[in-house]
Amino acid sequence: MNLEQLYSACKDEPSLIFSFIKHGNYEIAYNLVNDNIVSVNTVDLLGNDVVTRFLKAKQYDYVIHLMKKKNWNVNNTNIEGNTFGHILAMDNSPM
Repeated sequence: MNLEQLYSACKDEPSLIFSFIKHGNYEIAYNLVNDNIVSVNTVDLLGNDVVTRFLKAKQYDYVIHLMKKKNWNVNNTNIEGNTFGHILAMDNSPM
């Protein structure tokens, strides 16, 4: 699949971004948001947004860049009632 086809598929089904994150294709996932193909506020089945999924994958450089998106809803709550801040506080990895 070339980049144009990938972007078109993700425009039609934004949740595909989570598959890229899950399989370690972080740069593709980041570029989908950075190029405004997929919203930073897209959520998975558990209610985690894109930034939170990058955080859970310990991809801190991408997290820092995506946190700067002006339209990012920092207060998004997943089905467990956790926000990005809660998940960050529970992350004990050195940055």
